This record gives sequence, structure tokens and C-alpha cells, in this order.
Amino acid sequence: MKRLVFAAVCIVLGLLGLGGVSRASEGPMQVYLKYLSAIKAGKGEEMVLHVASSKKAEYEKMDKAQKEQVMFFLQQLYPEKCTLAKEEVEGDRAVLFLEAEIADPFTKKADKAKGRVEMVKEAGQWKIMKDEWTSGPEVK
Repeated sequence: MKRLVFAAVCIVLGLLGLGGVSRASEGPMQVYLKYLSAIKAGKGEEMVLHVASSKKAEYEKMDKAQKEQVMFFLQQLYPEKCTLAKEEVEGDRAVLFLEAEIADPFTKKADKAKGRVEMVKEAGQWKIMKDEWTSGPEVK
């Protein structure tokens, strides 16, 4: 009887998406776009939902002033939107190659930019490990 009740509880939690039983996960690009959206909206607590646990821990150690500085910096340097040039997925790891235009924070002139994002799956969800953007006249 106890096994039957436990099994029923697991099924209900699974249907609700609770208890560690995950629904179909979003793809790496969808997660990255949510991350960018959170940055542009200045929502640090939402942003860290999309980063790997080690990076999230670094952010959570910061005081409020440091978090505000990081968010301001990211808002200035990250693109509003980007397009996917190439995606490489191998098991629980993914690499996104992105293209965008990023406005220089001083001149406001937009330059072409290329991004590279390394992602990893944690508990069935894609998380950002590292992202880099290169911009300027030399980027083709």
C-alpha cells in the first residue's frame, strides 16, 4: 500500500513539474534569449536562473551594490537581440555561435558582434557556463 501511495505522489509531482521530475526542457538558444532579456530588464535574480550553479554562487556572494554594478555593466555591453549562426550540442554540453549588433556605450555607434556561449545541462535544464562577445570594425 505504501508503495502505491508513493508511486501516486511521484506521478502527481511529475505532472506538475515538481519534485525534480522535469518537463521537456527548453533548448539552449531559448534559455540564452531569456538570459539576455533578464539582463536588459535589469532583473539579476531572474538572470541567475539561467546560469550554471557555480556562476550563480559567485553572483549570490556579491552585495547589493556589486550586483547593481554588474547588471549595469552587462546592460551596456550585451546585445538587445541576437541570431543563432550555429549550434553544437553534444550530450549535456552545447556551444552557441551568435551574431548581433552591439552599440558602443560611448559613441552609441552599432558594430557587428559575434558571441560564443558555452552551456551545460544541470538537472535537465540548459544553463550558461560562459559567454563571450567580440565586437568592433574587425568583426566580419
